Amino acid sequence: MKFKFQEDNHGYGEDMGALLMFTGVILFVLIVTALTIKLRGN
Repeated sequence: MKFKFQEDNHGYGEDMGALLMFTGVILFVLIVTALTIKLRGN
């Protein structure tokens, strides 16, 4: 998917992509950590 604003504003689109990727990685790590703690707790 390509949005028009990304073509008009290349820097903004790249920053948003990096921010989303960064947030996704943090959420993934938090979820995995929570699951691990839950499994160890049982």
